[in-house]
Parts: sequence; C-alpha cells; structure tokens
Amino acid sequence: MKRIIDILLPLSLTVLCCLALLIGVLGNRRNCSSVKCRAVHIELADSAERSFISPAGLKRLLDKEYGGYLNVPLEGISTARMEKILQEQGFFQESVCYTTRDGVLHVEAKQCTPLLKMADGSGTWYFARDGRYFWTEGDPCKGTRAISGKADTRNELWMSRVCALGEYLSYELPSELKLSHIDCSREGNFRLRFAGMTESFTIGQPTGLEEKLSLVEKYLRMKEDGLTEGKEYTNVDVQYHGQIVCK
Repeated sequence: MKRIIDILLPLSLTVLCCLALLIGVLGNRRNCSSVKCRAVHIELADSAERSFISPAGLKRLLDKEYGGYLNVPLEGISTARMEKILQEQGFFQESVCYTTRDGVLHVEAKQCTPLLKMADGSGTWYFARDGRYFWTEGDPCKGTRAISGKADTRNELWMSRVCALGEYLSYELPSELKLSHIDCSREGNFRLRFAGMTESFTIGQPTGLEEKLSLVEKYLRMKEDGLTEGKEYTNVDVQYHGQIVCK
C-alpha cells in the first residue's frame, strides 16, 4: 500500500500544478477579454540623434496602417502585426509591441544608424547595416556621409552592396585614411577621395571591397617608400583584379 501511495502522490501533485496553471491562464484570458486598451505609450530610443520619425509620427503610422486599437479588448490587438508594420518602414533597427493588464499598449522602437546617403531631389536614400536601405522625405539625418551621384534604385543587389560599402568604410577602413568624398557615376561605379591626398581612388562597383581597399593601402605604402617619387598621379584605379593602375 505504501508503495502505491508513493507512486500516486507525485502524480497528484503534478495534476494539481497543471490545474493551477490552467486556471491561471483561463483567468488571464478572461482578464484580457474584459480589459480594453485605454492608452498607448511610445518609447523611441535615440530620437535625439536620429529623426526619421517622431513618437507622434510613429503613433500616426500605427493609426493609419493598423487601424483602431483604443477601446479594443487586449486579446483583440495583434501586436505581431504592429511589429511587422514597423519593420516594413526600413528605418527601425528593432521594435517590440505589447500590452499590459492596465490596458496600455506599449510600443518600443529603436531607429537604425545610417552609414551612407544619396539625395534624389525629393528626398534621401539611406544605407544602413545588413543590406538595409530606405527612402525618406527631405534629409532628416544630416550628419550621415553623403555620396555624390544617383542611386540605382531598380537594382536591389547594387543597393544592398552600397550598404556593404558603408559598413566597410565605417568599420574596416584603416584609421589613417580619412574619407573626404565619395562619387558615384551613372553606371554605379565609385571613386573615393581621402583628406590630404591629391589622388582619387576608383574602386568601380561596390564589390570585392577587401581586396580593392588593400590595393589602396599597398599604393600608399609604395608612396611612403618613395616608389612614386617624381610622379604626380590624379587617379589610382584599383577596380581590376589585383591591379593598381595610376594615371
């Protein structure tokens, strides 16, 4: 008999725990079904440094794209859909939406850090990390490094490669190289200029960046070693595989 009790006792405790959990879940559901959303609280990180959108603008965006959520039962609000709407804007690095039992919808978002930008007359294309690019009216992030030229917006691969160029120039460029200007031709080829140098460096399409920038460094070492002494070059072309063409 004792052995049977020893076996049944843990099972009984397990059943009681499951029942308690189920009662708690059902109670929470009833609470969510009775509590309606009475307010929205928006927290926008780094809004002082990045102004792609304001807290008021974020609320207007949700009002327009999601629709009504005030006076709606909490269980009837799709926070996953709200998060999807925010991520589709492009300029949010991360976002999370959730409700609390006091009837408040919380929206917490962080704007991404743009690395490069190109103006198109009516607005600006911004290029960020992880191949993310987006367009906004005006120029809300004026401190971003600008590219002279026109973005090939019909070429998604090229646009994502410009993002990679922005990452490389921001995080991988040797500290002694101070970028002063970036030009982009109609064909999507790039030329870089560095502070204190008379030469410009043609890297062509934004591909093979590690190799091309290593060739730029190689040229600079040659110049330091006096191998270019007596020669004044205005352009150093490193877009061809393994070659340094000086003009």
